[in-house]
Amino acid sequence: MSGKSSQQDRTRKALIAGLAAELVRPGRLTAERVALRAGVNKALLYRYFGGLSGLIIAFAESDDFMPSAAELRALLPADIGTRSARERFVACLQAYIRALAGRPATVQILLRLHLFDDEVIAALQAGRARAIAEIRTILGAADATFRVDVELSFTLLVGGISQILGHRRDSWTAGERDRDELAQRLSETVAALLCPQPDAPAA
Repeated sequence: MSGKSSQQDRTRKALIAGLAAELVRPGRLTAERVALRAGVNKALLYRYFGGLSGLIIAFAESDDFMPSAAELRALLPADIGTRSARERFVACLQAYIRALAGRPATVQILLRLHLFDDEVIAALQAGRARAIAEIRTILGAADATFRVDVELSFTLLVGGISQILGHRRDSWTAGERDRDELAQRLSETVAALLCPQPDAPAA
C-alpha cells in the first residue's frame, strides 16, 4: 500500500471511529463533531464518504456494526445444538445482549432509525439481515413446541434491550447503571421470562 493510500485508510478509519465515539455522546450528531473527534478536516469526511449519511453507511457495512456468527458462537454454551428451540432462542438472545453491550454505537444507531434517510436505512437493514441470517444458522430447525414468531419476538426484545442499554437505565425513574451490570440483568430477565422455572413446592 502506498503512503498516500495508507494515509487515506487511516483517515477513513479515524472518521468511522469518530462517528462511533460521537454516537454515544449527548447532543446532535453532526459532521463537524465527528471530524473534530477524528482529528481531521471536515472536508475529508465529505471527500471520502460524501457526508454524514455516507459515513453511517460505511459503519453499517463494517464488521463493527453487528456481531458475527463466530462472535455469537463464542458466547453460546458448548451444548447449544442439543437444547430445545426455546432454550436455543434464549441463549442466542443472551449472546446478542452481551454483544450489543460491547457495541454502544450500534445501540445508538438502532435507537435513531427513525432519523435516517432511505439509503442509510437500506444499508442498516442489510447489516441486520446478515446478522439475522447468522443467528438462524445457530437456532437450527424450527420446533413446533416453540409457538412464537421468532423474528418478531427477536425484534421486539432487541428493541427494548436497545432502549435499556442505550439510556443505561432499567426504568424511566432510575439513574444510570453500569452497562455490564445492565446486560447481565437483561440476560437473566430474558431467561426467566422465556424459560420460567417451576414454582418451588410449598414447605
